[in-house]
Amino acid sequence: MPKIAAIVCNGDDNAYRFAIPEQLIGSGFEVDLMFTRAPALPVTPLDHITMELSSIEAAMDAQNRGYDAIFVNTIGDYALPAQRSGVDIPVVGAGQSAMLVAASLGRRFSIVSIWPPKMRFIYENLLRDYGLSDLCSSIRHVTDDSELATLANEENFVTDMGGQKLESIKRIVGECRGAVAEDGAEVIILGCTCMSPTHAQVQAALDVPVVNGVTAGYKFTELILSLGLFSSREAYPQVEGERYSVFRSMVDVMSGSDSKESGTGFHPTGLAD
Repeated sequence: MPKIAAIVCNGDDNAYRFAIPEQLIGSGFEVDLMFTRAPALPVTPLDHITMELSSIEAAMDAQNRGYDAIFVNTIGDYALPAQRSGVDIPVVGAGQSAMLVAASLGRRFSIVSIWPPKMRFIYENLLRDYGLSDLCSSIRHVTDDSELATLANEENFVTDMGGQKLESIKRIVGECRGAVAEDGAEVIILGCTCMSPTHAQVQAALDVPVVNGVTAGYKFTELILSLGLFSSREAYPQVEGERYSVFRSMVDVMSGSDSKESGTGFHPTGLAD
């Protein structure tokens, strides 16, 4: 039975935000949530590199544990090309998947994120790298930079959103409606996989498709496995020699852990009710 590791670039205290809905998992597939060991809020390019190194280590660890594919369960797709070069199993990113699905549902899409403008560079970089900038009508932010401190601590808005509280839903829907009415968007992408719990309510409030990176990316991973496909070695040449120990040592330093005692964190199940 094919096993999929869903890598989450965050702590595991609120795993439900990233969980794969049970009804979404195809017959014959297994999925586990896997947490990076050195999570960092990617506010700066240096934080972004920390996320990338930790994600590469997690991907290599997943392969060593016998997983058949990796789903990078974050819209940021941290180090996605490097992960594909570092392992010989398929690696699918939530961000790239969401954008490709959105592009197949309408002519133009907007990304609506709970993260403030200070983190806009993440989306701009992905759009450029994937050659999809011309299809993106706008990147909208539900919060502003002044709210970043509380967002970083997973308080207030993020916690309310995870609990599907009405005020948080209203703020997200408001930006989505603005993207359609003012920016010309025909499809909306939820800009963080932690927004997954709000998807049904946001979709019910809008007349355009709303793409959830968790579900789109996960099903994309199943599709790649079902078709027997793999990452192109022309695009992502594999490195020579064993590199896992190198990345593990770097992440040990960043996380303050001992490689003899620590390992990448796993949630007992990737399922959501």
